[in-house]
Amino acid sequence: LAYYDKIQAGLQQHEVESLRGGPGERDQTTGMSISAGGIASGSGANSQITYIWKAKGKAVAVVFAGGKLGTKTQRGLQ
Repeated sequence: LAYYDKIQAGLQQHEVESLRGGPGERDQTTGMSISAGGIASGSGANSQITYIWKAKGKAVAVVFAGGKLGTKTQRGLQ
């Protein structure tokens, strides 16, 4: 939880990895999005990449957009 709290929006990937002690597992799902009108589009230049760190039923996921941290989520941290 202490590591998770240090992760702030705008950090670069190498900064997050440094805080964590190494790279996470890259989520291999595609960057597909659906608009309000139901039109699918690809990720293009503004692609988002998700990395996940997992251990003993706990997980931290971070999403990078344009090389910087956009969002983070966690499961099982107290």
